[in-house]
Amino acid sequence: MNLKSFFLFFWRKINSKNRKIIRDFCKDIWLDVIGANLSQMATIYGSDKAELHGYTEVYERYFQNIKNKSIEILEIGIGGGDNNESGGGSLRLWKRYFPKAQIVGIDIFDKTFFEEKRIKTYIGNQSDTEFLTELTTKHCFEIVIDDGSHMSKDVITSFLHLFPLMPSKSLYIIEDVHTCFYDSDEKYQGMSTIEFFKSIIENIPFSSQNLVEMNKIRMLPPVDFIHFYSKLIIIQKK
Repeated sequence: MNLKSFFLFFWRKINSKNRKIIRDFCKDIWLDVIGANLSQMATIYGSDKAELHGYTEVYERYFQNIKNKSIEILEIGIGGGDNNESGGGSLRLWKRYFPKAQIVGIDIFDKTFFEEKRIKTYIGNQSDTEFLTELTTKHCFEIVIDDGSHMSKDVITSFLHLFPLMPSKSLYIIEDVHTCFYDSDEKYQGMSTIEFFKSIIENIPFSSQNLVEMNKIRMLPPVDFIHFYSKLIIIQKK
């Protein structure tokens, strides 16, 4: 049996979890060899935050000074849909980039396949405030990245519940905000993500139907800044 045949025989005999461990180990070695930046890490780990969206170049400006701190990071949305072995690239990306951080991912589907040292997953809906409350009794997040449903009502609900509970100088990030303009679909109707975060700055209701949301905005803790990028919003707590 030659080396190639032996490798194929070995690969077929091991389970998918062990295959994942081997693949991730090889990726880690390669990243060490090339001295990868965040964008290169995203590509290697299969996250769409670099090549498809261009988020990683922006993130490095905000994460550079905190990348070596012992913090907890929440990513809303793990990816891969109902395939419990698909997705998870961003969790590995954050684990690699933040060497001392605890990475937490939530999804409506079971993604425990991706759990390993410093990565924990939970099954839950980002608009379920009881679930979010329970989550924050276990973790204190200094970075939240919302890559979940992208529905404005879910984005707003998660922010209103999680942001007040975060420590000072924490970062709250919403990805893919362009989807709030998909108003042809009923699920995107109502106050949009863009309108909501503009309202934090302006503190002016857009319509009477949004008075409930506006009252909640007035009760938010002080904001240090809100930065708007293409398809991306970053908020820092004062």
